[in-house]
Amino acid sequence: MCGVDSGDAVPRWSVGCQARPWLQTLGDAGLTARLGEVMGEIGRIGYAGFETALRCLPVREPRAFAEMSEWAGGLVLTGAHAGARWWDPDDASAVDAHVAQASLLPALGCHRLVVSINALPARPSESQLDQLAASLTRLGRACREAAGVEVAVHNHAREIADGARVISAIVERCPAEDITLGADLGWVAYAGMDVPEFVERFGSRLAYLHLRDVTDHSTGPAFTEIGRGRLDMGAILRALRNVGYTGWIVVESEFSDTWQGAELPEETARAQLAGLGAFLDGSC
Repeated sequence: MCGVDSGDAVPRWSVGCQARPWLQTLGDAGLTARLGEVMGEIGRIGYAGFETALRCLPVREPRAFAEMSEWAGGLVLTGAHAGARWWDPDDASAVDAHVAQASLLPALGCHRLVVSINALPARPSESQLDQLAASLTRLGRACREAAGVEVAVHNHAREIADGARVISAIVERCPAEDITLGADLGWVAYAGMDVPEFVERFGSRLAYLHLRDVTDHSTGPAFTEIGRGRLDMGAILRALRNVGYTGWIVVESEFSDTWQGAELPEETARAQLAGLGAFLDGSC
């Protein structure tokens, strides 16, 4: 869709939108019922794809989803998001349930499950990290073998703490063919880590990205739309180019106590795309 204006052999990145603002505004039932309408809004804004919660997708109605996608101008599903306490042995049964759901994604034209690590302890023990790696590996391998679905791990701040200790454990203990990183670079910055440094360090495992901007206010860092914060987006995009990243860039707004951007889903989605477009070659 758009590429970085930074020299020869520049990768062309497709840009997607996380539908989280609509989910937070409408709730699970509301987004599920109005998914086609939301997809239409995202498509008309100018995005090529979108991501949303796995639980809100019509995984057993692929024909209906195809009609929604066509009505939204060919909008594609870049990833389906889910989460569990993968580090907790008592939550091991979550793997099988997620595999069963993820196996239905290819019928929607999607081959990526994006997973968050729910309720992660502030400083997980080595045994918890071992359990995390074992559960993620089993999930990723089963999704890959059953349906050709990639599993990408989405981070929040705790995975970046202590020099990205949790992310490092995942990369070191999970085979690359089973688990990739679906990194949220906004959370990387929020946690206090230099984003280009993170990209350079983990670039070989990056398969999918979330992007937002970070600003500061009296109580600490907060999130806002791209171009409205303090992140050096040019440096971030150059780092992505340097590691050869060619996957999706999915912008995400998150209506919470840490949000300092626009307050309506369509408004923030437009601002995110306009902000990112200012750093990309061409018009988004």
